[in-house]
Parts: sequence; structure tokens; C-alpha cells
Amino acid sequence: MTQRIAIRLSRAERLATERPLRAIQVLILCLFGGLLALPALAQDLSKEQMKGLDEQVQEIKSDVLGISEELSRLETSLKNSRVTRCGGTPMS
Repeated sequence: MTQRIAIRLSRAERLATERPLRAIQVLILCLFGGLLALPALAQDLSKEQMKGLDEQVQEIKSDVLGISEELSRLETSLKNSRVTRCGGTPMS
């Protein structure tokens, strides 16, 4: 009977030490899994940043085209005003 008590205590001791160790193992695995996911998150962020930069470039292109059109209209208007001032002959 004393052997059974000793065996039960050793099982209880074993269970008492195995549970925290198993919990630590699970925690370590979760941490490593999270660390492995970080590069994927960084790629997602960089993809989002690239998308944002692409949108900004498109806006700048649109602004440049608008400025170019306005400049062209102003040049045409300036040429027309020179023609009007000089009596129909454009100035060089």
C-alpha cells in the first residue's frame, strides 16, 4: 500500500510538473509562430504603403496634366493678346 501512495505521489508530482512545462511549450510555439508571421505582416504593410504611394503618384500626374493644360491655355491667350495689340501680327 505504501508503494501505491508513492506511485500516486509521483504521478501527482509528474502531472504538477508536466502541465506548466506543456503550457510553456505552447507559449513558446505561439511566440515563434507570431515571429514567423511578422515578415508577412511587414509585406502587407509595404504593399499598403506602395498602394498609397501609387495613389499619390497618380494624383501628382493628374495635377501636372491639369497644370500643363492651363499653361497651354495661358500661352494661347497670351499669343492672342499679342496679336490683338500688334494689329494682327504676332510678335516674336
